[in-house]
Amino acid sequence: MSFCNTTINGHLGRDPELKTTSKGLNIASFSVAVNLGYGANKTTHWFNCKAFGKTADVVLEHCAKGKEVIVNGEMRSSKWEDKQGNKRTSWELVANQVVFKGSKEEAPKIAAEADDSEEIPF
Repeated sequence: MSFCNTTINGHLGRDPELKTTSKGLNIASFSVAVNLGYGANKTTHWFNCKAFGKTADVVLEHCAKGKEVIVNGEMRSSKWEDKQGNKRTSWELVANQVVFKGSKEEAPKIAAEADDSEEIPF
């Protein structure tokens, strides 16, 4: 059995966006900026993320642009051809756990709410 587990720690670059499947499952799409290095060597890496079901509901309720989060999940790729015929690939982190870094009172409650065992629809 193979798997690709990735954990990132960064800040939301935009407010999460809600989409709902035809079966009523909520999907939260959001981006996370991860800063590496410091000073002149600082680089920012952007990760597109998605959360499903209960995890999506918690992300939508508690996250906003600038909020610090830790996201754990599986990296998935999508391949397509652009208008010029060039082959393209994009990567997305499908979250199975999102931890919100906030006040000591807030963080444990929110992290516990994000426990989600629903199937991801793909």
